[in-house]
Amino acid sequence: MTRFGTLCVAAGLALAVAACSQSTSTTQPSATASTTPSATSEEAPSGAPSLPSDAERQRRHDKPYIEAAEKFTVDLDTVRVAVTATRLEMLRIGGTAGEKLHGTDEHPKPLDQGTHLDPAIIAYFAGRLGVPVDKASDVMEFLIDEWNEYDELSEASAPGSADRLISHLATGLSITKARAAWYVMLLIGRPSGPPSDTPGGIEGAIVAALGVSQAQFDAALAK
Repeated sequence: MTRFGTLCVAAGLALAVAACSQSTSTTQPSATASTTPSATSEEAPSGAPSLPSDAERQRRHDKPYIEAAEKFTVDLDTVRVAVTATRLEMLRIGGTAGEKLHGTDEHPKPLDQGTHLDPAIIAYFAGRLGVPVDKASDVMEFLIDEWNEYDELSEASAPGSADRLISHLATGLSITKARAAWYVMLLIGRPSGPPSDTPGGIEGAIVAALGVSQAQFDAALAK
């Protein structure tokens, strides 16, 4: 497991659970509620928010892709692969903090997903899905609504977790918070399905874009 994966569990950052799954899915089987106890499912101290179980987090994480596949009559694995590939394309052409991509997320908190709606990104997504651009736009807007719901529930379970993770990355790597927020948005709450062709998946691509070693990236999050 990478340091990012370990940190997600140890710190109880509910927002980061899906990124943990993405960074470990190509090296070990996914944990299930019946075989692996949740590291965050113990009873919360009195007055503290109750964190969701592993099974509940996985259900929330899988829901957007299952529902999108059914609603738009596209293959589930195709949706997962297309989203991962599209996020890698966003990283490739989006600039250091996503400033080259433009789109509006109607619910930008805790993580702004608007860059997914840039016309160039929608066109790329359509090509990966094998559908017309208008349909691809509808699929992406649906996914963003679902991601926002997931992120809002996760933030309610662990208030301020997104901001803390962004601050850890910004401080640890001496980058701006805007740039750290861009990378965190790309990492969190997204598909953990079929592996990407890119070594290390989206996390590996981000480490390369930062120009740091995996150890440096891990150390920034460990702080």
